[in-house]
Amino acid sequence: MNILAISSSCETASAAALYNENTLELKSVSPRGGHSQILMPLIDELLFKLGADMKAFDLIAVDIGPGSFTGVRIGVCAANAIGLACKKPILGISSLNALRYSLSEPKQGAICSLIDCRNKNGYASLHMDGVCKIPESAVVIEDMLKGLPNDVTFVGNGAIMHRELVLDVLKRPIISDIDTVLSSSIIRAALDTPSSEYRTEVFPMYLRPSQAERMKNAEKR
Repeated sequence: MNILAISSSCETASAAALYNENTLELKSVSPRGGHSQILMPLIDELLFKLGADMKAFDLIAVDIGPGSFTGVRIGVCAANAIGLACKKPILGISSLNALRYSLSEPKQGAICSLIDCRNKNGYASLHMDGVCKIPESAVVIEDMLKGLPNDVTFVGNGAIMHRELVLDVLKRPIISDIDTVLSSSIIRAALDTPSSEYRTEVFPMYLRPSQAERMKNAEKR
């Protein structure tokens, strides 16, 4: 199966392809002008390097968040547009699940994917030997940590940014240095996802109101 994968939910925008059984990934850190200006050229560059056409892919996989509200929308809209234009199925992969697949053994032991979203809050999920125990959730990081096993492996920028707190609450945590979602991990997750989850359109995963929504609600009080 040939898969085109894109991610723009965090600071690093990336595009990757599984094409003729080989994987190639391109990424751009802190793109000038934002993901809206860099994502499609990144995909074009990827296809050029592969010598492939968009229609050569059997599946479009995309990071649907949680993460940057604007970034997620850009990636999801791009995937939906490509899928519609090329008449290809689309698969939405959460950024937290993609982070889990960044690890060499994504189905072994306790794995907590944790993304920081400021003010001691985060987005998290927990898997035990590949089985989801805590689905993608908006969390208060300190409260969430108290309910985790001591030997959990963390992946994502949340544990890195809150390393001292993690080490204070848990006895034997392992903190991975992987801090961002990459499209190659989305491909790994997609290969492990049944085709029954393929769609003609996917939608962003928003677990918290945007800052604009929070400010608007505060004005009403």
